[in-house]
Amino acid sequence: DPTATIYVNGVEGTNYGDGFWAASNVPVTAGGVAIFDLNAVPAGEGDPANSVNLDKPAIVYLQRDVQNMTGSTHDNWSGAENDGGGSDDGDENSDSLYNYHYDHDWNSANGGSGSRYDRSYWVDGLGNVTSNLTSGVMTWGTNSGVEVDTANDGTTSTYAIGLPLFGNEHCKVKDPQNPAPVVYDDPWMEDFETNTYSETYTRTADTTWHVQTGGRAVPKLLNLWQFNGAAWEVLNQRATPPLPHDRAIDPSQIQIMGNYLKTNGTCYKLLPNDADLDVTPQVAGKDFYTFSVGGQKYCSYFEVFVDQGTQTTYQKTYSNTAGHAFFGFYSDAPDEALQSIHPELLPFEDNNWGFYPHGVAYWGTTNGYLGDDSHPSPHGENVSRVFYIGYPEFIAGLTYVKQLNDTPPIYSLADGRLGTSCVFAAIVAGAWANITLPHDWIPQNFGADIWMQFPGPADDDTPRYSQ
Repeated sequence: DPTATIYVNGVEGTNYGDGFWAASNVPVTAGGVAIFDLNAVPAGEGDPANSVNLDKPAIVYLQRDVQNMTGSTHDNWSGAENDGGGSDDGDENSDSLYNYHYDHDWNSANGGSGSRYDRSYWVDGLGNVTSNLTSGVMTWGTNSGVEVDTANDGTTSTYAIGLPLFGNEHCKVKDPQNPAPVVYDDPWMEDFETNTYSETYTRTADTTWHVQTGGRAVPKLLNLWQFNGAAWEVLNQRATPPLPHDRAIDPSQIQIMGNYLKTNGTCYKLLPNDADLDVTPQVAGKDFYTFSVGGQKYCSYFEVFVDQGTQTTYQKTYSNTAGHAFFGFYSDAPDEALQSIHPELLPFEDNNWGFYPHGVAYWGTTNGYLGDDSHPSPHGENVSRVFYIGYPEFIAGLTYVKQLNDTPPIYSLADGRLGTSCVFAAIVAGAWANITLPHDWIPQNFGADIWMQFPGPADDDTPRYSQ
């Protein structure tokens, strides 16, 4: 279609109308394989499906707010004249009814709508009736809205409004009022009257918060999230936003995604990349409370480093075994997260490690040992890559490091058949993190293969996805 609009990874291109097209400044995925999402749509329409392989931001956001309130008051006076004359003069009886309503349903993707009305009705003892009705209809986008009001005489007015007041709340209350009738003997009005008064009130409301976990859909990494929350009971049954914090609720009674909060108001959760999930705090057995919620995503990383010895980055050799490979597992998560599940792995996180021979025992005769290659490494490096990994892979990688430390295998410069070398240890560590590194036993070749498999600057500390 020579009129179609072309999109490449969400960027609009140019359709030349002769079967050729072009797009500039197209974002591409990191790593050795670039993924392109191409779409041709009718002219003027937006890209229907931006590439799922582009990084997305990680945010916690208010996703929806729904409120509905309905109430009424009924005020009835009935009686008789009390002036001794025996005839009523019309002020002995009256009946009034007032009804009111408000509702809205708003969401962050599309906005929403709402309505309100106030209706009053009054009749006196002589049958004279007075009534009044006003109403409004509201529509919102994601940032502002418009209200159309209708007056009692049917005339309308339209004006701009802001977003509705959000309560960050759960509310499910009924508050009827039915006091006992009161009898009055009014000497001023010379009436003997009974007043019957009642109210109805019902309000429901729920605010929903979501997390967009961000990252890329492929690979579907599981990252560690820390959520924090708090909640407060609202004691006034007829309170409306903004709501008071009347009585704090113990964090141990608050759940986020099915997890009860710790005493410090936090909990940890493993969540997949590129997901949109409900993180609204929940409190069982409470009908009216307001809350707060937030979250922090912690990424994890596998890093591999190569010192190629005296050779240049891209050359390969089969005679020079000089050089060294080493690796590390890192996480943005606080130490308390690892401490709570695998305290034995704490000594091995956020550090670089290499596998070494004892002395010159290079060829499968003795066990090697795990060496500390923290920055600055005694070897340095001229080729390096940093990969995003999931938190379970971070744990698996640290478990492998601990295994190398506790029960080191035979050291051998060969390619894993006779033992483990520094290169082979790095390859296996990558495999535990679901990172497939090139298979070569010479540091020079290993570095050259990494540089070719994952293009970019030779010594690159920018995190990337392996796919």
